[in-house]
Amino acid sequence: MKILHTSLFASLSLLAACAGGNKSTDPNAGVYDDYYSEAPGDAGDSTASGDKEPEIAKTSESTSSTASSAAQIAKALNAKKPKVSGKKKKAAKKKRKKKKGKKFKVAFDGAVPSAAPKGSVVEIFGSGLDQKELMVAIGGKPQKILEASEDRVVIKVTGGKGKLQLGKTPAKGKEFKAVDKSDYDFSVISKALGKRTTVENGLVGNVYAIEGEVTELPQFEQGSEIGTVAVDNLDINKVKPFKSMLGGRNEWYGIHFRGSLNITEAGEYTFCVNSDEGAQLYLDGNVIIDNDGANETPNEVCETFDVDPGEYGLDLLKYQSTLGPMVLQLTWSKDGGEKTAIPAANLFPPEDVADMAR
Repeated sequence: MKILHTSLFASLSLLAACAGGNKSTDPNAGVYDDYYSEAPGDAGDSTASGDKEPEIAKTSESTSSTASSAAQIAKALNAKKPKVSGKKKKAAKKKRKKKKGKKFKVAFDGAVPSAAPKGSVVEIFGSGLDQKELMVAIGGKPQKILEASEDRVVIKVTGGKGKLQLGKTPAKGKEFKAVDKSDYDFSVISKALGKRTTVENGLVGNVYAIEGEVTELPQFEQGSEIGTVAVDNLDINKVKPFKSMLGGRNEWYGIHFRGSLNITEAGEYTFCVNSDEGAQLYLDGNVIIDNDGANETPNEVCETFDVDPGEYGLDLLKYQSTLGPMVLQLTWSKDGGEKTAIPAANLFPPEDVADMAR
C-alpha cells in the first residue's frame, strides 16, 4: 500500500509554526550548524592595534659604547647557571622521579554505538583519552584510533569479540592490560544495518527491549535503553533473517533513531518510510508518516509536503518482533524527481549524543 497526497502543513510550509530549537534562523541558508565544530573565540578589536608597529621600551641610561655593550652581552651568555645543592638538589631529583613514574589513567564513560559492523566509526567518551600511548581494544584486539581529545576518542572497528577496553599500548612482547572497560560486550554485527562512516553525519538510535508480544509500536521508556546503534542513513532492506544482536537481543526490540534533517532548497518533497513492521516518522515533534502495525510483508507509506529550507528535528521509531527480515528505508524525492534514500549529507546526529552513550 502506498499513500501519496499533498498537504498544507502550517501556512503552506512543513512545520513552519513549530518553534523548533533545531530550525535554521536563516530560512534561505539551510546550513547545518555542526555541533562538533567550535565557534571561533573573541579575538578582540584587531583594528585598534593591528596597524601599529610593536614598541620596545627604552631605558633612561644609554650604553657608553657598542663594544662595552657587546662585552656585557657575551659575559651574560657565557655565565654558568648556579649549582643546585643540598635540599634543593634532592627535591628536584625526587620531583623528576615522581613525574617519570606517573600512573597511566583513563576512564570509560560510554560509547556510541554499542554494536556496529567492521569498518564503522565508534565514539568513546571518558577522560584521559588524548594520551599518545592510549590503546582501544575489543576483547583484547586493537582498534584503529582516528582522533582523540581529553574526553572523547573516535575509533574504526577492525573486529574482535568482547568488551570495549581502554589501556596503555603494551611494550613489544608484553600483554595488553585494560585500565577501564565497558560493562557489556561490544557486538560486531553484520553489514545489513549499515555502516557509520563519519561522526559528523547520520542518525543515532537507542535500542529498547520489548517485553511480551506487541502488534504496534510500544511506549519506549526513557532510562530503559539496552544499547545504541548509529548509521549514515536508513536504507536497510535485508531479505534474510537479521540475526545480529542489538543490546543483547535479535528479536522483540525497538529502535528510536534521532537527529535532524537539513533541507537546503525549498520545494515539494515526498517522504517515504518502508518497514517490515511498525514505524513512524516525526519532524519537529509532529508525526508526518504513520506506518505502524504488524506488517506481514514490507509496507511503504509516503506523504508529500511543501517544505521551506531549514533544519528539522527528526525522530524515527521502529520495532522488530520475531526473528526475520529487517527492512527500514527512509527515502525522499523533490518536485516529482527520482526517489532515493535520504543521504548522510542531509542527516545530523543529535547534540546530546554523549548522553546516549552506554
